[in-house]
Amino acid sequence: MDNKPNIGVLMVRIHNAVTRGLAVSIEHSDDFIKNGYPDAATQDAFITYARTLGIIINAHHLTEDNVVFPYLKTKLTKAPFDKLSADHKSMDAILKEIQLAANLMAVQPQGGDPLKNMNSALKRISKIWHPHIAIELFHIYESKKTDDVMNADEQMKLMADASMYSMKEGDPGYLIPFILYNLDADDRAYMEHILPAPFLKELIPVVWRNKWEPMKPFLID
Repeated sequence: MDNKPNIGVLMVRIHNAVTRGLAVSIEHSDDFIKNGYPDAATQDAFITYARTLGIIINAHHLTEDNVVFPYLKTKLTKAPFDKLSADHKSMDAILKEIQLAANLMAVQPQGGDPLKNMNSALKRISKIWHPHIAIELFHIYESKKTDDVMNADEQMKLMADASMYSMKEGDPGYLIPFILYNLDADDRAYMEHILPAPFLKELIPVVWRNKWEPMKPFLID
């Protein structure tokens, strides 16, 4: 795998984690609406998983709008940044419904309207998400495009700035493990390569474990 710094490669990996998160959340909420939760632990795990997905999407959009897009606008002048930011606003309004539903689901023992509301919101997000990330890949995040307009130092700085901003907007103890464990082996290896050693040796397996471990039934081993 080519591990040279590239903001497009990083953002596509985040997209891949979110895409799986949406698919898993929709599939399981469909099942829980039909059959109920098998037990309280599964209900709690799903609520944490879906809530974390919403926080990550929101943090990702804020990072793009406030860090990545303003920088790349000067480099990729034909990319439809305004349209992409408008998509963010549309999705972010729906994300509020996911968080409200998650809060209500936490106090409702089985299914009901909050779960149905979350399922509906997830499906509406998904309909916007897939064409949205296809546009981003075509106009912005295809790795050759960013390589053509940025040197390695610029790539590294933008990647670092984006990562720091995202972690401020979303608790890294949930955010980073969620991204890692919603990725296949190759994508996860890339992300682990760019993470500082303490994240992999101490923070994720020890300090943050109680935060993300309840989501394990929905994550990739």
